[in-house]
Amino acid sequence: MSQVETELKYEADDAAGGPPTPEGLHVVDDCDTVLNATYWDSREHLLLDWGITLRHRTAEDGSEHEWTLKVPVAKAGRGTSRREISTDGPPDHPPADLAHLIASIVSQDELGPVAELRTRRRIQVLGRNGGPSVVEMTDDRVEVVTENGSAPFREFEAELLDPADARALVQIERCWRKAGLRPSAGSKLHQALGGPRTNRRPPDRRSSTGTFVSHFIETGRRQLLENELRLRVEPGSTEPVHQARVATRRLRANLRTFRRMLDRTTTDHLRGELKWIGRLLGEVRDVQVRAQRLRKLTEQERLSGTGLEELEEVGVSATEGAERNLLSALDGDRYRHLITDLRLAVETPPVRDADQPVRPEVQRALRKRWKRIRGEVSALDDPPEDAALHEVRKHVKALRYGLQAAKPLRVTAPDLVEGLGVLQDRLGDLHDTVVIRSWIATNRDRLDGDAAFLAGQLDHTLATLHGELRRTWRDDWAAIHRQRVPRR
Repeated sequence: MSQVETELKYEADDAAGGPPTPEGLHVVDDCDTVLNATYWDSREHLLLDWGITLRHRTAEDGSEHEWTLKVPVAKAGRGTSRREISTDGPPDHPPADLAHLIASIVSQDELGPVAELRTRRRIQVLGRNGGPSVVEMTDDRVEVVTENGSAPFREFEAELLDPADARALVQIERCWRKAGLRPSAGSKLHQALGGPRTNRRPPDRRSSTGTFVSHFIETGRRQLLENELRLRVEPGSTEPVHQARVATRRLRANLRTFRRMLDRTTTDHLRGELKWIGRLLGEVRDVQVRAQRLRKLTEQERLSGTGLEELEEVGVSATEGAERNLLSALDGDRYRHLITDLRLAVETPPVRDADQPVRPEVQRALRKRWKRIRGEVSALDDPPEDAALHEVRKHVKALRYGLQAAKPLRVTAPDLVEGLGVLQDRLGDLHDTVVIRSWIATNRDRLDGDAAFLAGQLDHTLATLHGELRRTWRDDWAAIHRQRVPRR
């Protein structure tokens, strides 16, 4: 079973009464239970470092006896949101299907019990007059046993039961804050173990080359792994594929931009492997983008949607094949070796001189990138080829990634970064029109009736958009081409 939970967690001391109930909500049901949970992680607490928990928990009233993996999801509104994936299984080892989901972060061989929590829970279900139950409010008295001993704590929780009534959490939060309660530091395991063991600090303007390179590789590695996990636990969601692909592109671009300071024997191999997995992500993402753009254009231009379903169906087989290839690769040894190589590159940065001051080298590399882009634009034919503009876009994106990586060093050019983003989006839209029109032309013979008619209308609309984008991209370029990468 998989679902998203959204909840508030607040600290409480032993002398406090029960959790305050806000005006407008009332108790419709209550009960007591005792929960016994064993949390699993690596000895380094790698899951906790990612905000992930894996536990086996039983309830003494028999209402619960299962494994649960909790994974953070994008925050929206009040509280903390996590996806829960629950399954049955014996308590002596995690189920293979749950361990599989987190294998890129921690292998099943590394997992072991790290804490036992016994919770005496008082449950109150809250509702509104005549309406459904909206919130489950709990008073948890927790006893913790770890390798470092035992310690108790108390916590109030409020979990949203009715997503349509999210304001209930707002009411409870205001009520609890007014009562002087403080938000908890994190999950129960976070409180039991004292938080993650890793302490990542961003580089600053005095940092060495090794610190800077380690930081940007770790940032990209985490973005890739976060979205690989989301891709697995949120099947059908498009954003994880997009963000994982961005992670591979960002890493490849920065490894190229800053290559003068790197050991190329290591980083060229990493770039090659990132290109491989990025291509597989791209095959899935390109299909998603095409479907989104075709549907959006149909709505924007108020075209008849009749035939759109058939048009989308043409790409289904390609989508399914691309997704199978991607998941097979993510489950394979080659991808696991890439993740291991990235971790090793974080721990031992592949640089020529790890202690060298990094800021001058970074500025030099970024200025070189910028000079190359301006040279490329100056050398474009008039009118330029679409393929040449796509190459400009790739270099614009790489410079933007490099400037973002350099921000902690105070190599800042916010206007240039913003302008590069605008130009990147414009040229990206232009490339999308080229790719989608090519797809329509390739598949035109497979369409008939309403689908063929709609495809013709969409192609005409895309042709008009293509011409407009080719005329306007130079305005975006004119706005930034005289800007400079900072020298100080």
